Amino acid sequence: MKRVLICLLAFAFLILAGCANTISPKEYISSDSDIAIMYNGCIDSCSKCEESCNDAFFTEISGTNKDITLCDNVKNKDARESCKDSYYIIKAISENDGSYCERIKEESTKVGCHINVIKENAVSKRDPNLCNALAENAKDCKVDVVFTLVQQTGDKKYCDKLEGENRELCLES
Repeated sequence: MKRVLICLLAFAFLILAGCANTISPKEYISSDSDIAIMYNGCIDSCSKCEESCNDAFFTEISGTNKDITLCDNVKNKDARESCKDSYYIIKAISENDGSYCERIKEESTKVGCHINVIKENAVSKRDPNLCNALAENAKDCKVDVVFTLVQQTGDKKYCDKLEGENRELCLES
């Protein structure tokens, strides 16, 4: 879910970032894939933005293919950095390895990467208390993890890890 959100945000950013790609992404996709549908929709909605759509495409597949070299096909400098950041976020979360977050240049994106790694780890281990490692972001992390666990398992016992209004909302969900 978070990976999809990250990719969609990167895709939207890249559409607005400008045009500068000369390599066609069509050699990387099959005509019936989800990424092909997204790419063709981008082209159809903005016929003058093919290069931005190409940048967005390479950002998307760099993460799904786990190949950062695909970001080299992104011509817009800011979009290329965003591509690399998206790749590192996906890699950090999928491998539960916050060291990938350290390769991100923009500080708030780096912090967000670390938060997401801890959240994913807490969800996979079904332990909201792992969020305590985040200090100032611990409470929000714990709330997110508990709600995710309740949604995944249907078990409201996780709501007991919360207090006050958050606990009540959890129990009502």
